[in-house]
Amino acid sequence: MPASSSFWSNSELQTFLTIVGDNHIQDELEEM
Repeated sequence: MPASSSFWSNSELQTFLTIVGDNHIQDELEEM
């Protein structure tokens, strides 16, 4: 869907990936 792809801007996508990445890293550290 072209509408959904234009809904996400690059900055929004980077922010989303950063939040998800930080949460994943925190989970990995807690497992250690």
